Amino acid sequence: TLDDSADRDGKLTFHMTSTSTNEEIFGLAMQPDGKLVFTGYATGADGTTDLAVVRLTPNGSLDTTFASTGKVLVPVLTQDYATSIVIQPDGKLFVTGTGYQSNGNGDVIAIRLTSNGVLDSTFGVGGKLIVPVGAAYDGGHSSTLQADGKLVIAGRSDSANMDFAVIRINTGLTPQSITTAEQQQISLGLNHVTDVTVLGGMSELEQIDLAWNRVSDVQPLTNVRVLDNGDAGYLETLVAPATNSTWLGDKNANAFDGDYRLQAPS
Repeated sequence: TLDDSADRDGKLTFHMTSTSTNEEIFGLAMQPDGKLVFTGYATGADGTTDLAVVRLTPNGSLDTTFASTGKVLVPVLTQDYATSIVIQPDGKLFVTGTGYQSNGNGDVIAIRLTSNGVLDSTFGVGGKLIVPVGAAYDGGHSSTLQADGKLVIAGRSDSANMDFAVIRINTGLTPQSITTAEQQQISLGLNHVTDVTVLGGMSELEQIDLAWNRVSDVQPLTNVRVLDNGDAGYLETLVAPATNSTWLGDKNANAFDGDYRLQAPS
């Protein structure tokens, strides 16, 4: 029977916005505190479709501690559809699905929200990640978190034929992810790392290879020898600090000493 303790009759309908036309929920998860989070999509009056995330209290009411209304719309590409949501141990939310570009090609997309419903800028670019797999119609259908915090997304890749697609994403550096043997010289690899704050407290760290990652704040790397995939110093193509633009520079700029160590701006 319907549970009439939730929203009086066990049923709830609502719109994401007053102008939303088509709305669907595809994924849901329960937080340890009993709150429910749902994800799907909502189409606006202009025809664009955005990722939709909703959080309800255990009694079925919109949770106003989540983005002030209990509802969040997030545009990523032109037409976006969320199909899965998972909850990190710290309460942050991963939402994954499919985003379509203006030319109709699809990509796997992921966003991370903080526990209060705000895009987490330490993930991807501004809290969003776009992952092309094949040449045309890629999409994410389901996702899960490994015990080590890595995000796994399963879906499709469709170029000439439809194929299975599985993607695993490093969701950020943690002290546990860096072994003692690695603490003097670290290469970030191609892992979508944006936040290196944890490295600032590693007194053993002597050298770091940024590889192809877009680090949002390089201040924790002061006095560390910085490499770019083996070519020292060319950070201006890789590092995009939001508030630390004076840290940008190449090996000939004042940001570096003769050994490619990043120096604090004067």
